[in-house]
Amino acid sequence: MPKNQQCIHTPSQDAFQRMQRLWADSVLNFAAYKGRNCIDRRSSPLLQQLNQLTQHRPDVGAMIMKGERVTFFGDPHFGHANIIKHCQRPFATAEIMDEMLQSNISQDMEEGTALQLCLGDLSMRDSLLLQKRRWKQYGSRQILLLGNHDHHMAVDMSQWLALGTLATLAFALPKQLLLTWAEADWDTESIAQVDWKKLPDNLYFGCAHWPLPAIMLPGPDWVSIHGHTHNNHAHFPCCINVSVEVIHYQPQTLRALISPTLLAEVIDRQKQPKKFTLDIFLGLEHC
Repeated sequence: MPKNQQCIHTPSQDAFQRMQRLWADSVLNFAAYKGRNCIDRRSSPLLQQLNQLTQHRPDVGAMIMKGERVTFFGDPHFGHANIIKHCQRPFATAEIMDEMLQSNISQDMEEGTALQLCLGDLSMRDSLLLQKRRWKQYGSRQILLLGNHDHHMAVDMSQWLALGTLATLAFALPKQLLLTWAEADWDTESIAQVDWKKLPDNLYFGCAHWPLPAIMLPGPDWVSIHGHTHNNHAHFPCCINVSVEVIHYQPQTLRALISPTLLAEVIDRQKQPKKFTLDIFLGLEHC
């Protein structure tokens, strides 16, 4: 491992708190506009409490740097038959879908994954007991980030804590590690698409259910890892969508998710539009 991989800066607490506030505002705006289908007004106090379940996790970056397997996925929607039609999922029934998703999640853990993160919407309306059976088989090796369909899973903070649920999570990785991955995995043309000298020395990854467009991120060296948008939205710059529909219904490592296009977007962030609307929160009737 190159020596400069050891020099890594974690996101500042101030930047992390800004990301947390953006997440909270996004959730509450979503609740206000579309509560009839997803988060109703009665959930707002719980959501405000859940802002406390936000963690600054430099250890996640350290795990990845050490070569430990950390995987990401979002929006399995266990038990949600209509999601098959809404998102053109290749399953005949919800039962078949649930069995395959559960198998893929479990297989990923059995292959030696040190940490598995689900970026929200684990299920539609499963009980807390069923969610514990589905999700906490591997204890602290699995982390759930709250999605708009997960509010039914708990009624107080102690139950959320029992599930290991968080609101957002952040970590950092050095540019040198990304270059090492690129040199091992990409072809010459793909490597050349990135102006590595202009790429920040460290990239900060903010994980939450909703995507945070570049203009909303705490700084020019941040990337949003998200779910929520399924396969029904265009790509947002400086964002990595881990909804199961776009990652072959299997948890993926960050190494597999990083692309030349993403890194070029980070470099060219200043050229991107400065306008942001709530469309990403309101655009899908079923999400």
